[in-house]
Amino acid sequence: MENEKYELIKQMNDRIYEQLTFDEAKNGILTGLLGGGVAAILSSLSEIPCELQWLKIYLLIVGGLFILAMCISLISLLPNTKKLNSKRVNNAFWGDVADLTDVAKYLDDVTKNPLQDLAEQNMHVARIVTRKQLFFKVALEISLFALCSIVFIVYLIVKKCRATNLNM
Repeated sequence: MENEKYELIKQMNDRIYEQLTFDEAKNGILTGLLGGGVAAILSSLSEIPCELQWLKIYLLIVGGLFILAMCISLISLLPNTKKLNSKRVNNAFWGDVADLTDVAKYLDDVTKNPLQDLAEQNMHVARIVTRKQLFFKVALEISLFALCSIVFIVYLIVKKCRATNLNM
């Protein structure tokens, strides 16, 4: 029964780490896309004529929203180096294992509580995954708001141009 529990917890551990990898990839991609958006906005500002000063201001606001979303997404990529349990060493958690200096003691201790160590590890990494997903969601919502506002402004410009052409 103990072996079955360990295998189940190990499978869960694998799934949690797959999700962690996926979440970091999503945040990395979003950060790259937002960086490209900021670069595109900055490069287009010099092309906008002076009579469209409002458009420059608007694009700077959108660029600011992109930078804000990019920063939020980047924060999610910061490593979490907190200890799992200050009362004892968790032999499944890299943060605790990194502080060990005695290989023989580690080899001895690693078999004492493997199920509990792995279960604690799963809970800790699951919290990290949840945090990364929250940061991604907030960054994506800000990005989508900025993109939708661009679409809306383009719609208004096209509508005004059509109305101007019809009145001529």
